[in-house]
Amino acid sequence: MKTPNNSINANMASDCDAIKSTNGKLFLVNNSRGNCTVADLSIDATKRVLYLKRKSGLFRQRKTTPIGLDTITNVSKGYNSDIFAKVAAKNLQLPKGENCCFSIKYGNKFKSFDFVADSEKSRDMWIDAFNSQGHMTKQEEWLIKEFSKADKNQDGQLTIKEITKLLNNIQINISSDLILKVFNRCNIDLSTDENDKQVLNCKEFYTFFEEISDCEELSSIFMRYSEKHLDVDIWNSRTLKRFLEKENKIILSIEECAKIILDTEKCPNFQDLCHLSLTAFLNLLHHSVLNAYDAKCTERVYQDMSLPLNNYFISSSHNTYLTSDQLTSASSMETYAKSLNNGCRCVELDVWDGKNGPIIKHGNTFTTRIDLKPTLTIIKQNAFICSPYPVILSIENHLSISQQATMTNTLIEILGDAIYTDFSADGPLPSPNSLLHKFIIKCKKLKSIEDDSVSEEDENDTGKPHVKLKMHIGLSNLVGICQSVSFKGFDYAKTNYNANQMSSLGEKTFDNLINKYGNYLLCVHNNDFLTRTYPSGSRIGSSNYNPCNMWNSGCQIVALNWQKNDTYMNIYTDYFENNGKCGYILKPNHIRHIKENTELSCRLKLELSVTIISGHYIPANEKKDVVDPYVKVAIYGDDTDHKTYTTKVVKNNGLRPIWKETVVYSINNLENAIISFQVYDFENYKSDKVVLQRCIPISCLGEGYRMVQLKSNSFNLKELSNLIIQVTKTMNKL
Repeated sequence: MKTPNNSINANMASDCDAIKSTNGKLFLVNNSRGNCTVADLSIDATKRVLYLKRKSGLFRQRKTTPIGLDTITNVSKGYNSDIFAKVAAKNLQLPKGENCCFSIKYGNKFKSFDFVADSEKSRDMWIDAFNSQGHMTKQEEWLIKEFSKADKNQDGQLTIKEITKLLNNIQINISSDLILKVFNRCNIDLSTDENDKQVLNCKEFYTFFEEISDCEELSSIFMRYSEKHLDVDIWNSRTLKRFLEKENKIILSIEECAKIILDTEKCPNFQDLCHLSLTAFLNLLHHSVLNAYDAKCTERVYQDMSLPLNNYFISSSHNTYLTSDQLTSASSMETYAKSLNNGCRCVELDVWDGKNGPIIKHGNTFTTRIDLKPTLTIIKQNAFICSPYPVILSIENHLSISQQATMTNTLIEILGDAIYTDFSADGPLPSPNSLLHKFIIKCKKLKSIEDDSVSEEDENDTGKPHVKLKMHIGLSNLVGICQSVSFKGFDYAKTNYNANQMSSLGEKTFDNLINKYGNYLLCVHNNDFLTRTYPSGSRIGSSNYNPCNMWNSGCQIVALNWQKNDTYMNIYTDYFENNGKCGYILKPNHIRHIKENTELSCRLKLELSVTIISGHYIPANEKKDVVDPYVKVAIYGDDTDHKTYTTKVVKNNGLRPIWKETVVYSINNLENAIISFQVYDFENYKSDKVVLQRCIPISCLGEGYRMVQLKSNSFNLKELSNLIIQVTKTMNKL
C-alpha cells in the first residue's frame, strides 16, 4: 500500500478557495420559482465533508448544510435537475444563463443542490474541483479519516493506546501483545509525544495497518509462486504471467504483465526492477484483470448488435417517474436521469390532462405529478450519456385529443429527428446498431387514416376490457416499430400481427401463460415479436418479481420497479452490467434459435466450484457496532438450478473475515444462470439483514483467484468491501 498523499484533499479545498477568490459570487437556486440566495462552498479535507453556507431568514443569518463527499453521485452542467427543468419551462430569469448553471446530486433520494456561477469558466472550475476528488484510493481516504479521528490532539501521531482504540472502533480484535509487537516493528524513527510516549506517524501507521491486515491464505498464494531477489520474495512479469495462465486461465504478454506490475507496485525500489512485493500482490487482487465480473464483459460492447431488436433483452423501468411506493410517493424528473444514466433503455410515461398541458402521474393514486415538457428535456439530456443505443418511451396515454396534439408537438419540438418513425409491415425489426441515438415511441397506433380511436393504454392485470380512446393522428404517426396491441393468444398474434406490433403482459397474465403452456410457446412467440412484462398492481411497496422467469421465456422488455432496491433488482442491475453496460444483452443462443415443435436444447451443463476465501471491510448493520459476517451464495436462472449455500459465521471481524469454504453447483442452463453473493450480519438468521451484495452472470464469472467487488443496499459500489474467491469451471454438453 502506498503512503497516502495528505495534500490531495487539501489541494481540493484550496482549489475551492481559489475559485471563490477569483470568480465572484455563487448563487443557490432555492426552488422552482427561481428564487436564489448567495452561497458559499467549503471543504473539510480531513472529514471529507462539503459545507454549503447560505443566507436565510429575516436577519440573513448563514445556514450551513454538511454533505459527505462520498454521498455525491454526480456533478452536471446546465439545466439537468428537477428545479432547473421547472425554471426553464416557466422561462424564469436567473442571475446568469444555463451555461453558468450546475447541479450537485447526492444521496439515494434524488436530491440536488442547484447553483448559478458568475461565468461559464467559473462553473467549469467548480465542476473540475469536484471531479478531481478521486485521486486517492478509497482505502487511503478511509484510513486518513480514521487516523485523524483517533489523533485527538491533531499532532499527526498516535500512541499505542490511541491505536488500540482505533482498532476497536473499526472492529479489529487482536491481542495487545500482537499490537505491541507490530507497533515496535513499525516505529522506525522512535518518535515520542509530549508525554514521552512512543508514537507512530501517518506513514508508520500505514505500515502497521498493512501488517495486521495481512491474510495468511493470500500470502501463501504469493509465496507459492514467488522468487528470491537479494533474499526478498518477489514476483516479476514472468511470475505474474505464469500465475495468470495457470490459476486464472488469462493469457497475457510479458509486456502486459509488466504494465500491471508497474500499475500495482508503488514502492520505487520494486518499481525500478519491475518487481511485485507481497504488499502489492494484495493490491493486485483489486486490479480489473482479477475482477470476478470479467472486465471483458463490463468494459466494452462485445456482443453482435446487428440483429433485429427482438433478439435482445432490454433494460427497462416500470413507472419510472415514481421515487418510492406506487400509491403515495413523489414523482420526479430526476428518476429518468438516474435510470437512463444507469443503462435503462425503456422508460415509462403515464400521461394525463393537466391544467397547463400534459402531466405525468400514476392514475387514481395519491402520488404527485410532474410536467411532461421539462421531463422530456431531462430525458433528452441524459438518454445517451452512458449508452448510444435506442431509448424506448413507453407511453401510457390517457390524454384528451387536444392535449395529445400538445404532446405530439412537444415530442417533435424536443426530440425532433431523433424520433424513429419508420416501419415495414413485412420486414424484420431494425437492429440496435441501426438505431443509435434514436428514440422509439411505444404507444397505440391507428390502424388506418379513417380510424380515430384505439383501446385506452392502461396497465391492468384484471382481464377487463379496455375503454375506447380517441387518438390524435399526429401522435399515431410518431409510432413506428413499437405499436402497442393487446395480447389475444399465440395463434392470433401469428396470424394477425407483424413484427412492429408488441404486447405488454402483466405479471399475473404472464404466470397464467407459463402455468398453462410452459416457456416454449412464449419463446417461439418472442422470436417474432417484442414482449414487455410489468409488475402486478398489488406490489404497492414497489417490490419486484424474479426477472429470470421472463428472460427464460425470451421476453425482451422486462420492466422492474427501480424504486425498490431488493434482491431481484440487484440481480437485474448487475445482469445489465454485461455487454459494456449498454442496456442491451443478446438473448441466449438456445432461446434465439428455438424451433417450433422442438424442445429447448443445445444447452451446456456446468460444474461450478466456488471457494469463499475471505472478506474485506464488511460493515455492521445499522443496529450493531461489531459485525458477525456470513455469506449466502445462490444461483438464479432456471428453477432447476436455484440453490443456496450459507457459510459459517465469523464472530467480531469485519476487517478480514476468513471462511475458506467451498460449494459446488451443477448448472443445467449456463447461459441463463446468475450467481449471487449476499453478505449478512448475524443476529439470529431469521431477521438478519443483508449489508453487502453482488450478482454476476455465470458466463461473465472469471476463473481462478478473483475479487468480488461488493455493493451497498443502495447498489453503490463499496470500493473497500469485497470477497476473495477461487472459481473453477468444468463444461459438459447436456
